[in-house]
Amino acid sequence: MRLENVGKRYGSVTAVEGLTFTVEPGERAVLLGPSGGGKTTTLRLIAGLESVDTGTVYLGGRPANDVDPGLRDIAMVFQNYALYPHMTVWENITFGLRMQRVPRTVIETRAREALRLLDLEGLEDRLPRALSGGQRQRVALARAIVKRAPIVLMDEPLSNLDARLRVKARSEIVRLQEKLRFTLVYVTHDQTEAMTIGTRIAVLAGGRLKQYGTPKDVYERPANLFVAGFIGTPPMNLIHARVEGETLRFEERPEVSVSLPTAIASALAERRGRSVVVGIRPERIQFAPFAGTEAALRDREPDGPWTVRIPVDLRFVEDVGRERYVYAAWGRTEVGGVVPAGGIEVTSRMLLMFSWRDVHFFDPKSGENLGLSWTGNVLQSV
Repeated sequence: MRLENVGKRYGSVTAVEGLTFTVEPGERAVLLGPSGGGKTTTLRLIAGLESVDTGTVYLGGRPANDVDPGLRDIAMVFQNYALYPHMTVWENITFGLRMQRVPRTVIETRAREALRLLDLEGLEDRLPRALSGGQRQRVALARAIVKRAPIVLMDEPLSNLDARLRVKARSEIVRLQEKLRFTLVYVTHDQTEAMTIGTRIAVLAGGRLKQYGTPKDVYERPANLFVAGFIGTPPMNLIHARVEGETLRFEERPEVSVSLPTAIASALAERRGRSVVVGIRPERIQFAPFAGTEAALRDREPDGPWTVRIPVDLRFVEDVGRERYVYAAWGRTEVGGVVPAGGIEVTSRMLLMFSWRDVHFFDPKSGENLGLSWTGNVLQSV
């Protein structure tokens, strides 16, 4: 399946614009982004429930813009499950096949297998109102997979479930897809859901594709400031700074400047006198109690050639079980770090530390990642 420069407008409102990405057979592609980002519209364009204004949707290598939804050989699971309230579980699961006049023996075989795979055996005669939310969700999945469609679309199918059931349902969807090998396109605004289900993630915002890649790609190599700030809990720290020769001066704390390693100073030579945004993942930040003076700290030998140490004032700490989220003052905002619970002594004055190897640099105007990456001891542009 491929979308090539696909766009959709509703009057003066642009729902999606210029979408281009490919989903290979057997992949699990997740459309991730905030509400209003164009995720559901994109799914409906693939299904043929909405017409494409610009660009082309390809299914199986063939243009599908003018193909009737019923002929696209696609199964869809809706957010509200869309079960027929007057039909039993069995009737809901088999309805589509019966409308297609599939032989009764085939219907029986497929439906029985779906009931077994989704742990619905014994519920065949119940109406939807007699089912729990998790059971209704599994019935909607069963109705989709009995079609044996090569592409299955899911529009936030777990949003109505409680947190514990969502975790279980995520693993069920992955297990089901790996067993049946259909191509899955899955919509969610939950980044944890996206990272655990998807083999590729399309990050959408404002109807535009911000990044398309593996979960590791979008987390470790965010293409722009939006992805950097949207992916991760807590999100990436984004700190504005100015390149001043061989040093970096932080704009919200102008009294603080740090020396740049030679390789980074050379890579940022064209940006001298200009601003950059420094991005650091919270789990890459370390904290330690600090009772000395900043002058004494400057006189100390560095812990390593890439280590930065900056005194900060503690703002608050969140205990979340095995971890603690530590937030320190940084001008009018905060810088957050993730540390093991009980792993450090938390004091009012802390030493914030990070390695240059864990830093991303972004252009503050375009938002694009400047693409500097360490390989061994060498800084490369990627």
